[in-house]
Amino acid sequence: EILSSPYLRALLLSELAKATTNFHSDCLLGEGGFGYVYKGWLCNHTLTAATPGSGLGVAVKKLKPRGLQGHKEWLSEVNYLGQLRHPNLVKLIGFCLEGENRLLVYEFMPRGSLENHLFPKSAPVLPWATRIKVAIAAARGLSFLHDAEPQVIYRDFKASNILLDSEFNAKLSDFGLAKSGPTGDHSHVSTQVMGTQGYTAPEYLATGKLTAKCDVYSFGVVLLELLTGRRVMDKRKAGAEQNLIEWATPYLHDKKKLFRIMDTKLEGQYPRKAATIAATLALHCVHPESRGRPDMSFVLSALEQLPSKYMSGRPFGDRKKMSKSRHKSESAFPGSVRTKHTSRISEGLKEVLGERQRTRMVQFLMKLLPEFESIHGSLLNREVTSALDVELAVVLREETRVGTQAAMESMSLLVVALLAQKSTIDTSSRTTKRSVQCYECNDFDHIAVNCLKKKKFCAYCKITGHHIFRIIVIVLIVHQAY
Repeated sequence: EILSSPYLRALLLSELAKATTNFHSDCLLGEGGFGYVYKGWLCNHTLTAATPGSGLGVAVKKLKPRGLQGHKEWLSEVNYLGQLRHPNLVKLIGFCLEGENRLLVYEFMPRGSLENHLFPKSAPVLPWATRIKVAIAAARGLSFLHDAEPQVIYRDFKASNILLDSEFNAKLSDFGLAKSGPTGDHSHVSTQVMGTQGYTAPEYLATGKLTAKCDVYSFGVVLLELLTGRRVMDKRKAGAEQNLIEWATPYLHDKKKLFRIMDTKLEGQYPRKAATIAATLALHCVHPESRGRPDMSFVLSALEQLPSKYMSGRPFGDRKKMSKSRHKSESAFPGSVRTKHTSRISEGLKEVLGERQRTRMVQFLMKLLPEFESIHGSLLNREVTSALDVELAVVLREETRVGTQAAMESMSLLVVALLAQKSTIDTSSRTTKRSVQCYECNDFDHIAVNCLKKKKFCAYCKITGHHIFRIIVIVLIVHQAY
């Protein structure tokens, strides 16, 4: 059954034939197991056939009667894209169902798929900034699907399904395999294994249990493809190099060796630190166990935290310029956030930023991350909004603006301070204040055990917990880059 949608129009086969010059080969954009895609032209308002070159350019997908994509997949695409609208999802304009003829009409994406720009040797080099732009846009699309009500699991995230407009804005396409996520007390959806070899999460492949973390795995694969310029599976390579993840993983663990797997077509024109952050994020996404992967919302946050000043692709190894820029930004951060809590942390920066303290903090966060994710929902059930909430938001904005090691260290210290130190905070809009401390404990290693095992939080943790969870992944990822 086709669900009613204000966004879609039922179109006539005769009009689509006219729009594509009777599905002429000159209008053919591509062909696959599902059928053919043609370039066509429709009037903007009436969506009837228009003269080629005028009106609205569209892509018309005409399914083969016995192609790989059956009626079920066609219907899934109509219903999902008919109900969902987002800047990073390709827009479905209309559909046609006449006899055995099944057609879908999309907005035209002039630059085609990411696959066509990334892998062919004859294709122009995709610059670093464009690659990150594509990754962020695709992450926004996936994050939107996962946060939707009901949740949507894409199930076929790959380079060929990421389409690009004239400005290289990325949009997800082909929702034939999309599936509604688990509801109620269910942790997963049991379904027949579908997808593309290399992009499919190992636990889904083994058990048929589908979760949103399966999409996160696929995203990590595409992120690796963006970094290396290699396909996830390439039979032309020798031995272990045929599988991108197996080949790249040893280098992802060592930032000093990362350059060995970066796309040679970039010729070193990428920022070392941003590349390390992206590589570390990809490594987390392709973790063999689903619980070891972050949610897409945090993947998106981490990508968006990549310092904007590094997005232009400063040559790898240009350390002198990077060092000067970094020193300038580091000195700017501590005094730029004028709040009671953050200024106290900044004043004690030199005292607590020893290597041992930093290492303990990171070890603590690594232990904390998997447990924090499982109780994230309870942390959002807050009854009060404190002044500290506002101050934390200021710190997050400042970190985004500055994007330096000093900023990230301040963020790291803030996490530790919020969890492990006594602080006086506003518990309501009134001026009344009280001191609260999580389980009367100043040892954050102990807190990691106590608080998380009991799944019970004092008012202080409830107020700050959702902020902490949001930045834990970012802190961990960026820490490995410095």
